[in-house]
Parts: sequence; C-alpha cells; structure tokens
Amino acid sequence: MNKIIEFLIANGYEEITEVSYDEYDKEVHPEFRSFSKSDNHYGLDINDCQIVFLDETGDFLHLPMNKYALLGALIQLKQISVDYIWAGSKEGVEVVE
Repeated sequence: MNKIIEFLIANGYEEITEVSYDEYDKEVHPEFRSFSKSDNHYGLDINDCQIVFLDETGDFLHLPMNKYALLGALIQLKQISVDYIWAGSKEGVEVVE
C-alpha cells in the first residue's frame, strides 16, 4: 500500500484523509485513506484490500490492491498521462517511438 501511496503523491495527488478523535482524545484511524487531485473531480479511497474511485455520485470502480490495475484505471480515466512518474523518481517514463 505504501508504494501505491508514494506513486499517487508523485503524480499530483494529495492525501485528504480526515483523522477523527474519540471521546478520550485518542486518534482514530479511518478504514480508508483518501486522496484527491486538484485538477480533476475523482477521488480515491485506499485500504489494505482495495482501491475505490469516487465521483460526485458515489463510488463507481473498485479495484484490488494492485499497482497495475490502478495504473491502467488512472490512464483509462485520463487522470494521469502516459508519461507518469514512478514513485521515488523525479522524471517521467521515457517514451520510445
């Protein structure tokens, strides 16, 4: 899950997970971590088992926790370009023509 989160952050997503507190001021970790990108209207919720795509009408795509499934969905939905950035890299993928 950490590699997927690094990948999302490297490609312009920001974590928007809201952390809540219980009655004893202990931090309560949500089941899903939420991510959003400022230039689109899709959000992502991620937990240990799945990745969920969200829009203004609700959830519309559930993927298993798999970086290749996520990559394909992001490209198909035009959320990232084909020259995306690998996590931990500052450069895009070289395109061979």
